[in-house]
Amino acid sequence: NTEGLIFAGVDIASLANNHAGNYGLDAINSTKDLLENNGILATGISGPVFRDVRRMRFAFLGYNDIGFAQDGISWGDEEKIVSDIAEAKKIAKVIIVTFHWGAEYKSQPDSRQKYLGHFAIDAGADLVIGNHPHWIQPIEIYKGKLITYAHGNFVFDQEWSIKTKQGVVGKYTFYDSQ
Repeated sequence: NTEGLIFAGVDIASLANNHAGNYGLDAINSTKDLLENNGILATGISGPVFRDVRRMRFAFLGYNDIGFAQDGISWGDEEKIVSDIAEAKKIAKVIIVTFHWGAEYKSQPDSRQKYLGHFAIDAGADLVIGNHPHWIQPIEIYKGKLITYAHGNFVFDQEWSIKTKQGVVGKYTFYDSQ
């Protein structure tokens, strides 16, 4: 699978999800090492990762908010989110926060998704990208910042409905930190 990610141009991946810990902390660390040995930064496990794009430094953070807190995976804890964003702001101009959140097979975000999306923006995030519902969910502009609640499925084996076979790929262009 790593070869496919490299071929597709993926250079950052979030491991913060409800299945990352299925095989324990050793497997999470092994996955992180495999990705990083192939030039893909892993976020969602311990604070921000940074990437320079066109002379602008970006910070990427990932959090899981499905199921329960697991060792080795960043949980959607408000104090941690505030702390991580503050740390990232010291180094990066643009802060992108990803969440694994929301109820599966729903076309609209739930109240927890909206709360966390707004919370991250209020804490200093410039863009919030969410996933987990397996269906595309809408976007929101909150205080001039974009929240994408769910992109749907990208590459996945859920072939049993049109909505689970659909997904979008976001392309985000920044001018300064906008």
